[in-house]
Amino acid sequence: MGNCNCIGGASAHETRYTHQQEEITQNQSVDQNHPVYSETVAPALQKLNTINHIIGHMEPLFRTSEGQVPFESEEFKNIRYDALQLRSTSRHLRRNVQNRVNAVNSGRIHIEQMSNNTQHVQDLFHLDRYVSQFIELRRRYNSEINRTASSVNEIPPFERTDSDVRNFGIQTFYARPLGR
Repeated sequence: MGNCNCIGGASAHETRYTHQQEEITQNQSVDQNHPVYSETVAPALQKLNTINHIIGHMEPLFRTSEGQVPFESEEFKNIRYDALQLRSTSRHLRRNVQNRVNAVNSGRIHIEQMSNNTQHVQDLFHLDRYVSQFIELRRRYNSEINRTASSVNEIPPFERTDSDVRNFGIQTFYARPLGR
């Protein structure tokens, strides 16, 4: 029978060969001009980047305690609740798609396998719905910022005395009015 360390039906030689092939594949770069890449991976990246950008844009709302200045309005409370719900319900799907994209980009999944991946197509469909919902939340968030800013006598956030400028994402150095 020879020297056979069979684990699950694979000899040591076959296991070594498989690991060598994985290392070779993982060190190859993905051709971003490949049609499958532009049809499956690029749209996923675009959708994930859009969602991540919106979450980052709304980060001051997440970091501030509920009801605190400048996010004390009832609409901000509703936006905060909706955003936290949407972020948590989409987290698993976003993580799965990101892991799949990372696997393609690192070479762990060959680009050709993505062309017939029905799970990825379904995930992109659902991710597209989440993108629409996040865009709507960003629109509501921006509208409420504009509404509340205009109701404070048009005083820009960096000149307001009732709030901390860090809540607006403005660095303290830039928050000082010039020439005063």
